[in-house]
Parts: sequence; structure tokens; C-alpha cells
Amino acid sequence: MDLARSGVAGESRVAKLLYLAVTSRILERPVSVAVKGPSSGGKSYLTERVLGFFPESSYYALTAMSEHALAYSDEPLMHRFLVIYEAAGMNSDFQTYLIRSLLSEGKVRYETVEKTSEGMKPRLIEKGGPHGSHHHHNANPATSRERDPHVVSGGDRHAPADQRHHGRSRQ
Repeated sequence: MDLARSGVAGESRVAKLLYLAVTSRILERPVSVAVKGPSSGGKSYLTERVLGFFPESSYYALTAMSEHALAYSDEPLMHRFLVIYEAAGMNSDFQTYLIRSLLSEGKVRYETVEKTSEGMKPRLIEKGGPHGSHHHHNANPATSRERDPHVVSGGDRHAPADQRHHGRSRQ
């Protein structure tokens, strides 16, 4: 991984953690990460440079999505990394619930009702995993000591909440 040639300077540790997280997409239990830092602090640039080391088929990147887009999308997510460039782009409780279900259960099973030529019919939508997730959070400079992008990892998402390791890495 030649970070300098890709234009990354000074954030090699965070870039390497992101690289490992995206690589974990092929495992049975991929990891998920959140990159936190100030607005315009280089989170998206760093993510784009790291994703450049992977084929486009290994991730699905969005800046935002509608509330039900994840359930209705035809985009396959199995063994792919879901990248949401702005956590603010996850603008509803339902959308956050779908993402959390993908992370914790490795799948989403969403039943809805659709109008058909035969009347209203139930439709079960299933999205399979496993997959990893990556999103960005803007740190509030007024309340945060965080000035540089850093990674917050959820650790083993299958462990009880009080036993999870919440690791943080900063350059």
C-alpha cells in the first residue's frame, strides 16, 4: 500500500486501519468503522484514497440515501463494504435500524405491502451479509479535542455490549 503515491500524508495509521477494515469484508465477521474528525478535515479524501486500492466491486459508496433505499436497492451487499460518507446522510431512525440490523444480524428481512394487478400483496425483501460498514462523523470543534481524523471501531459486534472492545487509533 503506497500511501504517499496516492496523496496521503500524515494519516498512514488511520489509512492502514481503514484498509484492514475493508479487507475484512471477505471474512465471516467483517469489522465496521467510523471515521471521526472535524468538518473538512480530510475524512472523505482519506477514505477515497484507501478505497482506490480495492476493486469497485468490494464496496458500495454513497453520500446519503433515502429512508428505504437500503431495503429496496438491487445493489448486492454480501462481502462488500457499505461506505456512507456523511453520517448525517443517515437521516432517519428506520434507516439507522436497517444498517444496524445488517451489522448485528448480518442481514435485513423487511416485509412490506405492494399494490399489484391482483391487489395488495405482501413482499419480503431480504438483504444478505456479512458486510462491513464505514461512515464519517464530524466532530464538533467546540466540544471535542479531536482535531485530526481518527478511527473508532465497534470491535466484535457479536459480543455482548459490555464485553466489546472499543478501540481508537490516532496518528
